[in-house]
Amino acid sequence: MLMTDQALELKAGLYQTKIEDIHSAQSKVSVLFCDELGEFKPVVAVNAINLPNYKVGWYRLANQQTAFVMLIGDIEKVTVVSTKHAIALISGDINRDNAGAGLQAKAFR
Repeated sequence: MLMTDQALELKAGLYQTKIEDIHSAQSKVSVLFCDELGEFKPVVAVNAINLPNYKVGWYRLANQQTAFVMLIGDIEKVTVVSTKHAIALISGDINRDNAGAGLQAKAFR
């Protein structure tokens, strides 16, 4: 994960996205418990890896929108980043797949 003045870049394994409008007035960042995701709950893997404790890639959400998902490990809370043009769900050891990083994403818990 990389945050710049212009964008939020997310990468896990072969999957990646760049959210360009992260600083717009319509952007919203929320931290929710997994059982409170509601409309943001990942329902169908569109182009993703869907394993126990490892959900990475593009998913159709309960609200029928498509979101970039990085849920890695045994998680309790999820950070939901929602902008006019993109949605991302982030939680867990999000740097596990990035060679040598091994950092826990405690800022998102």
